[in-house]
This record gives sequence, structure tokens and C-alpha cells, in this order.
Amino acid sequence: MESSYIEVPGAKAKWRNEIDTFALSFNAYDRIGDFGVVSALSDKVRERWNRDGTLPDDLDLCRTSLFFEQRRFRQMESQPKGDDDDFVRAILGQIRYLSGGRVPGPADALL
Repeated sequence: MESSYIEVPGAKAKWRNEIDTFALSFNAYDRIGDFGVVSALSDKVRERWNRDGTLPDDLDLCRTSLFFEQRRFRQMESQPKGDDDDFVRAILGQIRYLSGGRVPGPADALL
């Protein structure tokens, strides 16, 4: 059986229908833990980014953080702008770097 892969959106990808859909391909609530666990992990990633501009070398942790950002902006019925957009695109770039541009699929069921 052939493995499937999901392409990581490029640096100029749009939030709607590209980045947000890719973020949902990794359902961190099912894979990592409940809202509290996912929120705490994501907050640590964001704090590290704010402190020194670095991101973890853990693909699942980066995908968890991107997933949580998607959920946050969906809740606010908005999309990232300014520093938030910079952070989301940095996470996406780190995922692209760590994965070589594609992650194992298939995508998790959409929420």
C-alpha cells in the first residue's frame, strides 16, 4: 500500500483554505490531549517565539501549535495579522523545514 502525504503550504499561502485547512489536518485534541494540554503546549511555543524568535525542532509540537492558532482565530472569526501572522508563518516554515515540505497523511477528520 502506498503512503499518502500532505503538502505543507508555501511561504505565500493564504490563510483561508490553505493554511487553516492544513492546520486542521493534524487534530491535536485527538492526537495530543484536551484543550488544556494543547493550549499549554501552544502557549509555551508562542512564549519561546516571543522571547528569542526560535521554534521547537519537534514536528508534532509545531503542528500542535499551528492547529491551536487555527482554532483560536476561528473562535475569533478572524485571521492572523501583524505579529500573529508572523508567528503562524514561522511555525509553518518550521513545519516545512522539519518535514521536507510534506507530512504523512491522510489528514485527520475535520472538526
